[in-house]
Amino acid sequence: MVKIKKISLNINEDIDYEFKKIASKRFGFERGWYSKAINEALVEWIERHGND
Repeated sequence: MVKIKKISLNINEDIDYEFKKIASKRFGFERGWYSKAINEALVEWIERHGND
């Protein structure tokens, strides 16, 4: 079972808009689409910067 953590973020409105536009195309508007996109983005960021 995967543990889920709820967080609150403050991000630039323009970045959020662009992210949601791209994420909605990839995931559609199925339940949890925004969380799935955020998780995917965080995993990619960790993979890219984990060994800095």
